Amino acid sequence: MKHVICAGAALCIAAVPLAAAAQDMGKPTDQLEKNQAAPKKQKPKPQIDKDGDVSAPWEMRPEEIKDWDEYLEKYSLSCIGPIGKTVKNPMTQEIAGKTWVFEGFRARVAKGGDPKREIRIGVVSGTKDFVEETQHNLKWFVDEWKKEKVEMIVIGGDVAYEEEDLKNIVKLLAEPGWPAFVVIGNNDSRGDFNRVIRKLVKKMPNIINMDLIRVVLGDGLDFVSLPGYYDRKFTRGSSSCTYKDDNVKELIPLSEETKYPIFLITHAPPKMDGKNAIDYAFEAGNVGDPLMAEMIGETKVKFAVMGHIIEAGGKATDVKGRVIKQGDWAPQLFVNPGAAQSLPWKLHDGTTSNGMGAIMYVKAGKAKYRILIPPKWEKKEE
Repeated sequence: MKHVICAGAALCIAAVPLAAAAQDMGKPTDQLEKNQAAPKKQKPKPQIDKDGDVSAPWEMRPEEIKDWDEYLEKYSLSCIGPIGKTVKNPMTQEIAGKTWVFEGFRARVAKGGDPKREIRIGVVSGTKDFVEETQHNLKWFVDEWKKEKVEMIVIGGDVAYEEEDLKNIVKLLAEPGWPAFVVIGNNDSRGDFNRVIRKLVKKMPNIINMDLIRVVLGDGLDFVSLPGYYDRKFTRGSSSCTYKDDNVKELIPLSEETKYPIFLITHAPPKMDGKNAIDYAFEAGNVGDPLMAEMIGETKVKFAVMGHIIEAGGKATDVKGRVIKQGDWAPQLFVNPGAAQSLPWKLHDGTTSNGMGAIMYVKAGKAKYRILIPPKWEKKEE
């Protein structure tokens, strides 16, 4: 007796039960069952979430990652590195006189300095292009950071619209050899970003891609990253980086493994209050991420760089949006350094910026800042 087996509405096949087949062929049923060919294992297919983003097949199964190079290759198209993914053979690298260990989603300073020292950090965001005027600003920032003896710098997103500009900007800012933390913004292309940074790192290992390295356990200060932007409407489109609620929530347990105060490297600000807040946009109000504000309240995040709202640049606040004056030590300090780009931009106070940066100082659980405004660029006569 034949049975009809249907797989979906369009495909039906006739099948003969094993017992009947055994009688016809003169073989016992169990032998037929043994001889049945095992079904082929199918490769996992990418999953598509409600926002249309694709999860790579390897994310759906446990998999050992051999080394640091394989980790970078595996997540070369990702803008948000997977928390918890480590490599079997970590990479050790000397950077600015300290021993760093790269373990996958996590890096750590194995041999560092006195954790009680004052840590000085150069900060920029919104570089965007590499025209002569912007180059002038960036070179001036580097000179000021050298004078101030900063230990490291943070490049806080919206690095460049064009791939060649991205390469030149990061190369210029990282050239002195200090650890250069860089994270993607809402206008960077994630493919260009990872491709350029990966090539640069081969010759400049001091460049730290905080898209793929989600936590750095330092020597007096720990760093956590949240790459991209939370509102897809204000990103560059399908090539950009949009983080999701789960990416924010996973920072809460991640922060528990840190020892020191946390410095958040991101482009988007949290939801704040008032017209003086660094998330206040002209005609739109306070546009920061509400969930990020909640996350900050539940973690040891005390300091941050978040330069997305250009008109709110050139100042710092606490998580509520209360302004903190330059030079004042504060237990919580979120800095919007403004855009480093030379394009004129009107600020909250009515002045016009042609490029801004900053220096942050961290010591004994508190921080202060200084805004850097480069001199006006003047075209050299040929």
